[in-house]
Amino acid sequence: MDKFWHAISAQSLDDNPALQIYQTNFLAARLKALEYNFPLCKAQLGDDLFSAICKHYAHSFPSNYDSLNAYGQYFPDFLKEIIPHNPALQNTGYIAQLAELDWHLIQAYFAADDCLASMNTAEDEVTKNTYIVAPSSLGLCQITHPNLIRSMPFQTLIKEGFDESENLCANLQQDSQSTHSTLRHGPDSNFVKDIKDNEELQGHANTVYLAVVRQELRIYIHLLTKDEFSLLQLIRERTPIFKLDKLGLDPKMFSQSLNSFKQKGLVIGLKESQMQDKRDAKDDTF
Repeated sequence: MDKFWHAISAQSLDDNPALQIYQTNFLAARLKALEYNFPLCKAQLGDDLFSAICKHYAHSFPSNYDSLNAYGQYFPDFLKEIIPHNPALQNTGYIAQLAELDWHLIQAYFAADDCLASMNTAEDEVTKNTYIVAPSSLGLCQITHPNLIRSMPFQTLIKEGFDESENLCANLQQDSQSTHSTLRHGPDSNFVKDIKDNEELQGHANTVYLAVVRQELRIYIHLLTKDEFSLLQLIRERTPIFKLDKLGLDPKMFSQSLNSFKQKGLVIGLKESQMQDKRDAKDDTF
């Protein structure tokens, strides 16, 4: 079976016509998986260019998993590599960032459920090894685009809050396909005035920071500040709580951010780092 799998996933066609049929079908399945897994990226690139890039990727990267739901892990990095060398992709670095958002969305949907029973209880003491637990579905990405934050879906997200963010992916795709897309033709005049009058919106003028998470069976996309984004990165890396408090973050902002994270399902509890406990025990023996 391993030999057969290696043969049908090879980059070049096999001499055996029977195997060529399997290779062609497997290649078509990988292309279909990329189309399904990267809808925002496809909407921005257009059908023809997206298809050409996917064929190049599918020939270069065979699937390493039984499920094609996990196919495309290296697609964002692949885009980063080819964008500087493709005239049709000049000044579109944000395309690779949109691909990262697509990937986080699909990964959030198929992420393993979190085991809440393994979290610390209210009676447990917080130690130097205690860290804040992020859900397994959490994905973080940032997108730098001069008009993205001014598009209608992001305007709605900023003004109405995270309750509306579950529709962001569909709205962004619809917005990018519109002939009057603000991604291509710029913002409306009223929102430009809102940005000039609002310091919070000014901070998002060029880069948006996003968190993707699954709650129950819904995928949510949350708009973050730069500080919240950095804090969530540290939390996802299992940085102990006592170290988070020593990073020069404003205490009020730190407390407010954690409360917001908990409300949005971006953190789910506390836990002890067993690996750190083992390292500490080893250090004590010397």
